Amino acid sequence: MYYRRHFISTHDGLVHPDFALQTHDTLMTVTDKEAIFCVFNKHVNVFNTRKHPFLFNTLFMEAKYLPVMPITSFIKLAEAQGDPKSQVIWIHHTGRCGSTAIAQAFIALPDTVALSAPHCLLS
Repeated sequence: MYYRRHFISTHDGLVHPDFALQTHDTLMTVTDKEAIFCVFNKHVNVFNTRKHPFLFNTLFMEAKYLPVMPITSFIKLAEAQGDPKSQVIWIHHTGRCGSTAIAQAFIALPDTVALSAPHCLLS
């Protein structure tokens, strides 16, 4: 799990919670007090598991901003989104089991996003 103390950062400004819904933004981690997102370069597909097999490593390499949201705002934002409009498949695994190969197979399908080892799902 990551906490804000794991990053060297400065305050850049305040933004609306909807800022976290950009296409080049993803949830990095959730703690009991806040949700930390990662805004990355919109020209880099961090979800391409063939080029970037592990999401958490890619986010560190490509991070431009780390928006931090209080957990109460995160819950309100999530409730406003409603139920997923797409089918979600969750595959839990242990290390060294072939999960990266499974993620690469899924990403080869059209209209599919695979989150390989995202820390937000572990926290």
